[in-house]
Amino acid sequence: MTDKNTQKTKIFDDKIKALIADYQKLKEDNRLLRRQADAAKNDCKIAHKEFVDLQKEYQHFRMAASLSGSSNAEKTEMRAAIEKLVRETDTCLKLLNN
Repeated sequence: MTDKNTQKTKIFDDKIKALIADYQKLKEDNRLLRRQADAAKNDCKIAHKEFVDLQKEYQHFRMAASLSGSSNAEKTEMRAAIEKLVRETDTCLKLLNN
């Protein structure tokens, strides 16, 4: 009976050691996956910043293109609109100063 108990204890100990080894492996895998997730988050943040910068650049490009116009009539119209805005701004500033 002692041999049976010793054998059962040995089997139990082997199973516990296997569980501990599996736990350590899963723990290391989890650590690796967390590092990969953090790296992916950082890549996503960088890509988002680049995207926002490109959107701003595109808006500036569109504004420059619209201001430059493709014909003299469009250029004249845009200049007139800008001059009108400048006059309105000047009028507002004069009113504020009084």
